[in-house]
Amino acid sequence: MKSSKIAQLEHYQHPTAKSLRTISKPPEARFINNRPESIAQRKLADSIKHSPRQLAQSKTANLIKNSSKQLAQRKILEAMQGSAILSAQRRQPTMQMKDGVFANDDRGSEQEADKTGENAVQMRRDTSRKQPEPHGVIQRAKYSIEKRVSLTTAAKPWKEKDGQSAKKRAVGAMLATLREEYPLPSSYKKTQDNNTDDNFRGKDFLERKAEILKRFEDVDESATDVISTRASIEGDKEAGKRRSTSQAADVSRIAPGFKWIGAHLIKREWGGADNMWNVVAWPQEAEDKWADQFEKSVDTDGLYGRDPGTVGIAVTKEDDTIDKDFIDEVEKYSLEIGLNNSVTAETAKQTGKFKETVAKKRNYLNRAMESIPVNAAGTNKLGTTTLSTSETRYDEAKESAKAEFADTVTDALADTSEITRHTKDKTPIPKTMEEAEKVESGKRLKERQKDWKEEKQNYRADKYEFTNTLFPDG
Repeated sequence: MKSSKIAQLEHYQHPTAKSLRTISKPPEARFINNRPESIAQRKLADSIKHSPRQLAQSKTANLIKNSSKQLAQRKILEAMQGSAILSAQRRQPTMQMKDGVFANDDRGSEQEADKTGENAVQMRRDTSRKQPEPHGVIQRAKYSIEKRVSLTTAAKPWKEKDGQSAKKRAVGAMLATLREEYPLPSSYKKTQDNNTDDNFRGKDFLERKAEILKRFEDVDESATDVISTRASIEGDKEAGKRRSTSQAADVSRIAPGFKWIGAHLIKREWGGADNMWNVVAWPQEAEDKWADQFEKSVDTDGLYGRDPGTVGIAVTKEDDTIDKDFIDEVEKYSLEIGLNNSVTAETAKQTGKFKETVAKKRNYLNRAMESIPVNAAGTNKLGTTTLSTSETRYDEAKESAKAEFADTVTDALADTSEITRHTKDKTPIPKTMEEAEKVESGKRLKERQKDWKEEKQNYRADKYEFTNTLFPDG
């Protein structure tokens, strides 16, 4: 995917970048340009054409027409996809939730993981990878989150809003839910009057509708507060003040091709917390499926005062979508094709600015990508709802994130200037990449530990079971 930086470069040529660009000649101009940059461009096009990915001739032709920088980025990303770093098989030991929820003990490739996720996603943890130290650099690890929540019913208050009385809103919500359970016959032509249409929804519907109306018949129409019921983790728990914990805005900037939504694994109205262990980012289509197939029946039970039962959640996330080795790979290929100069790049790498810039970008992108589930599953009394990688759009966002990171690295390799800080800013300039990584990854670890503590303390132990395989001991 073309990054914004690359798009800008197609319309702008910096005076010092003339050696990186050549003006395309019309097809009828028959001559061979043997300037170094032209030779490099032809070599790049040829290498792409014969890469392991075997790009189609038409796609190769389109690439050749683009700027040198775009060709370079495509070459880098294609090479990365074919490298051992991206194609290495991930090892994932089996895990199983209690009471048989999300059982799956046979895992293979990423594609197989998606398919088995259709029966209840339960990804396995690579125990050979080191767990993050309390104050150290976060190590690469694909990890899983498991939740098992015993729900009950709690009071749901209704107030007057937009000219509708509290009673009308409460009754309207219950009848709307009931009508979804009892759809009209396909041959029936719907009118503008719900009461007329309701007569064609069947005997069971009319009996349940009568029960709802009787339940609220003694409630005055002018009442400012009306109480119904809802599903809840704790009988007296209400959703607290909403926190801005969703990464959907950042993900939308990284991969703008989809409508990203900040969503809760355990619904906020049920008592789900606003933190990184419960808030995820996925497309609107995934949210619609999750709401319709997983949350809807639970909400219906709660609204009618029925026992919502126990729900289970299993989610797989990637902790390190862009690993540190990717920096070296980007540099290697950018030097091979002449995008960066080896002498300049070596000088740039010694600066604190390079280290800080690259570390910040890598951790920023990884935090955003961590919010997108690789896959997810939710189980209620009716069964299991799954979201595969193709539905969460993790892979598409990953490619966009890698393109953005490659852009950052190649730009940083061409910048030999040092960091300039305000006199009041005492933040030390990193001397090594490890120092820069420790600062940035430490911020993520602090967020994790804070939110993990909240998850464990926010709910009664007899109502809530929650484990994660990133640092299960907290």
